[in-house]
Amino acid sequence: MHTNEQFIKALNRKKEEAFQMLFKDYYASLVMYAMHYVRQEVAEDIVQDLMTLLWEKDT
Repeated sequence: MHTNEQFIKALNRKKEEAFQMLFKDYYASLVMYAMHYVRQEVAEDIVQDLMTLLWEKDT
């Protein structure tokens, strides 16, 4: 991926590589953020649900 625009387009086209990058780059940070409000197991579930929603969302 070269630009943010290309990355977003790849996500919208359901390119697995783009989703893997998104997950790799943001999963841990999102879990850490959520842990300010809920325990770790719940935070992980919330972030996994969010990632699933992003993957399954129609463009």
